[in-house]
Amino acid sequence: MKYLYSAIIIFVFSVNAGATERAYHNYIYCNLNFSFCYNLTSHDPVEYLYYKGLSTLLNEYIKEKIDNGDLDNKKFEIQAGCTLFGIYPAIEISRNKNGYFVFIHGDTNLNQLVRIVNYFASNTWESFCYDYESVSPKVALKLFTTILDKVVGTPQLEFIKNKSIKVWEAGSLQIKYKPDELFYQFTEKVLNFKPSNPLPAKLHDRYFYVINNKIQVVEEDKIILDQIIPDYDDIMPYLYTMVSYWKWLNLYYREDPILSYSYEKNRFYKIQNDN
Repeated sequence: MKYLYSAIIIFVFSVNAGATERAYHNYIYCNLNFSFCYNLTSHDPVEYLYYKGLSTLLNEYIKEKIDNGDLDNKKFEIQAGCTLFGIYPAIEISRNKNGYFVFIHGDTNLNQLVRIVNYFASNTWESFCYDYESVSPKVALKLFTTILDKVVGTPQLEFIKNKSIKVWEAGSLQIKYKPDELFYQFTEKVLNFKPSNPLPAKLHDRYFYVINNKIQVVEEDKIILDQIIPDYDDIMPYLYTMVSYWKWLNLYYREDPILSYSYEKNRFYKIQNDN
């Protein structure tokens, strides 16, 4: 079959996901089901938080469109993320009596998705499918972007552009999303560095951040200790996690502890693993 229709996208995507150790991170709302496909060997917690904030604001935008009568009261089903066709992005959209369907191969952002919502709300919208045997996914995405430019132009995001959504917190530290970025906020202060893996941790009144190859220990807005991470893996930082206990905090790589921090001594200890 030459054409990928939205009715079969979910099935095809699921089969490929299982065959290549892929799975979905799902965000379910009243007006939106958003699924981001990822490789089980390279999941990224910060990326999950990004799409949590994005999908929350997108659901609010869709709800406003439905409340204003610009869209039928149907649910959006959106899938994005890992590939079916190789390394290039692609897109397929359709609508039926059950809802609106969008398949995006690769990453996406709020601006692109709002433009697609507005496209469905226009009087001249049409399903977008293509002959993938003769048109590359990369070319298909360019064609569809040209259609969006002609039909909806640049969206006016007054409804959501000044909003921020809390997507993570530990004590007074929060990670928030605003179109189209994540940022740290401590009490009411926005920190001057961006969220990264591994996610921060809290032990009593101290906060722990991994920045590049170092752990910073912060207390009362002051850095009280810097610790180099031995043999730091800057290719896959999402493989690190920090877990706090009563008087200790451990840094793990995969599932192996590599550093342990003593609250009482304000000191890190290197852990030797027998493997």
